[in-house]
Amino acid sequence: MHTTEAIYLTIHYCLIKLAVAFDVRSFRLSIVDNYQFDCANTYCLPYANFTEINVRKCEIRCLADIQCTAAIYNRSMSTCKLFTNQMDPMTNMIMGINSVALLV
Repeated sequence: MHTTEAIYLTIHYCLIKLAVAFDVRSFRLSIVDNYQFDCANTYCLPYANFTEINVRKCEIRCLADIQCTAAIYNRSMSTCKLFTNQMDPMTNMIMGINSVALLV
């Protein structure tokens, strides 16, 4: 076996082992720009609110939380809202200027 192949296999093995150990759900969320959830119903309320400097930090926060199935980041207020148990996020979405919907 060549040295580069051995290194590749070792790195690949380590990444798989880390993914299993840390229960990695996804590397990236689906991003829907300028939309947010229509939260007229109480089941749509966020279970957590945070202040984050950018949408990437909000994405990381959602992926790190096993309960999070979706998030809304508001650019103008720098808020990150985490949601769980969204029945069908795409049917409960409305236009939201400066908002980004993140779906697991």
